Amino acid sequence: MANPSDVETRLAALEARVEVDANWSAINAFGQQTAGRFDRLEHEMRTGFAEMRGKLDQTAAGQQQIVDLLTTVISERDGQ
Repeated sequence: MANPSDVETRLAALEARVEVDANWSAINAFGQQTAGRFDRLEHEMRTGFAEMRGKLDQTAAGQQQIVDLLTTVISERDGQ
């Protein structure tokens, strides 16, 4: 039969191991959850930047049209 102090030592080691394993499981689950959130955030950021880039390109094209029209008006006025 095992010595009572040996059983207590082994039981304490087993309890510590169970707590460590539980912590590792929680840490891994948190890491996976965080990675998923990061992936969604990165996708939303890229989509948002693409939308803004499109809007800025449209604005630049509109401004260029205004410049072209003003240039035409000024040229015609100076030519008279």
